[in-house]
Amino acid sequence: MEEQAAWAKVLENVQQALERAEAETAKREQELAAVLPEAAENDPAGAWPGCFERVDARMQGLRSQTEQAGHSAAEADTALAEAEVGLREWLANAERSEKRLANWAAP
Repeated sequence: MEEQAAWAKVLENVQQALERAEAETAKREQELAAVLPEAAENDPAGAWPGCFERVDARMQGLRSQTEQAGHSAAEADTALAEAEVGLREWLANAERSEKRLANWAAP
């Protein structure tokens, strides 16, 4: 369960970092929008909207990667839980064997 809590904390940190990045991007978009009319005069082709679209696409990519990391973490948690069960069974068998050997060796 500690592993699961650790993964949850990692994912929480990733989510917080993405939220900060998204907020910073939104702030930059607003700052750029404030100078957009001035930029449009200097750039008749209007390159700024394309920049915003690229930023949005990158943010979608980050969201997708975060989701994929969550799925990978869930799969890892499942594998770790299954391994833990197997290990606990092995340890229980080893303890039983140890007791049997001790009883057998006892005079």
